[in-house]
Amino acid sequence: MERKFLLIESFISDNNFIVEKEQEDFISYELLVKAEKLNTPTKDIIKDALKEISELDNIYLTINIFEGEEDCPVLKDKTEGDIESFLNHYKIYIDDEEDEEYTLKLSVSKKVHKNKITIYNKESLFKYLKNLKLKETMSVYSKQLKNDVFFMEFLEEVDPVNSSSIYMSKENYFNLDENQIEQIRESRKNNIDIRRKLCNFIGGYSLDYKDFKFNNISDQDINDIFNKLECIMCLIYIGNRSEFINDDKVRISITGQTTTKFELDYKNLVVGESLNQFFKICNWIYEKDGDSVDKIEIARNIISISLDDNPDLSDIRNDLWYSVRSAHEIYLKENVEKYLEVKQEVSKNLFEIMNSIGQIANQIGDGFKTNFIAIITFFISTIISNSTADNRLNNIFTSEITVIALLFLIGSGVYLSLNCYSCKKEIERFQQIYNRSKENYEGILNPEDIKNIYNDDKYLKEDKVYIKKKIRAITICWIIFLVVILVAIYLLGDFKILIEFWEHIKS
Repeated sequence: MERKFLLIESFISDNNFIVEKEQEDFISYELLVKAEKLNTPTKDIIKDALKEISELDNIYLTINIFEGEEDCPVLKDKTEGDIESFLNHYKIYIDDEEDEEYTLKLSVSKKVHKNKITIYNKESLFKYLKNLKLKETMSVYSKQLKNDVFFMEFLEEVDPVNSSSIYMSKENYFNLDENQIEQIRESRKNNIDIRRKLCNFIGGYSLDYKDFKFNNISDQDINDIFNKLECIMCLIYIGNRSEFINDDKVRISITGQTTTKFELDYKNLVVGESLNQFFKICNWIYEKDGDSVDKIEIARNIISISLDDNPDLSDIRNDLWYSVRSAHEIYLKENVEKYLEVKQEVSKNLFEIMNSIGQIANQIGDGFKTNFIAIITFFISTIISNSTADNRLNNIFTSEITVIALLFLIGSGVYLSLNCYSCKKEIERFQQIYNRSKENYEGILNPEDIKNIYNDDKYLKEDKVYIKKKIRAITICWIIFLVVILVAIYLLGDFKILIEFWEHIKS
């Protein structure tokens, strides 16, 4: 027993003892010691020794001679009353037995509090971890990480080390606040959620590839275990499909340019520097910036080609990480060119739409111009033809010409109304075309790009205001022109036919 447990040590009078069994996991600790001679500790000594045991953990201490003996001292609580009762029983028990070999058995049932558990013997726990199979190891850590962070607090001196979610140190060395824990929780959830969408891990566990990334653990065997777990988890986070063949082997399939399948033997896996590249690749794939789908496809392409002739990972290329990054740079360059083409196309379409909208104002302006010329031409030709006929300048607007002139004005008014209605409908139509053009690029460009290209609809709003003002101005001019012509007809026209027609209707 490298580190004596104070509670047991308080009963042993000398070094004449044998540790028959000492084992520990994340659920319990058990120590079995045999000794020929025992001390009788005081209540205070036992109370001090019990301080070594976490307040939340439950203890069960028995001292007996024969296995299964019923009438032996048992301590199963830390209260003063229980300690006194135990000591009284203990004194009577050892007085009755002389020159016997005693068995002291201490069992500690652990409880997790604020994601922390106490580790009573480092060597025993590490031995337990070394003996676990791959599937058992993943299961154990998946349970301990159900709250996304796990603190292992040792009674012995240990070098403090941690991954993104697992912390190993003396008691209260790592003190994370709620914000830090929440960041860990969000990061793990994000990575696990993305992995579930991109990778099929059959019978898998809720573990993050970062959970086992430690640096410089003093125990080389434990360091190797975590290195192997890190490597396996990274490949699971890259592969298309992963599944357990048995408790110690996992088969991973990666489909890219080719499909490669390989098996990872947990016990015999040797993680060299070349395999550490997979952590860098995973970090790059699952980082918040960038598209994980595109990145993982690029990584799978490069890795599948690299592993095509070497599926056992024994001689993986050292430049794999750089190849993946280079492939991504080429992919981005090609995408940038396509992006610029799309952006140019959007700008061109937008220019055409805005140009078409601008034509609407010209449409009503041209209508006014055509109408104005037609009416003026009519009146000028009427005046000239009537004034030259019989060399007379009076009574140019005969009753027939007056009627025709009024019909011209009515037609012009109707034409004005139709023009205004047509312009309104054209504005609505181009508004729909404009909106559709934005929607068509929503799946290609991100919302900010679309917003910038369309300038947050600034150009459309300005053009609509301009067109409406121009239509309003032309409409007012048109109405004024019609009123002026109407007044001229009223003053110069002969309404004889109209009056007769009216009288005829009335009669």
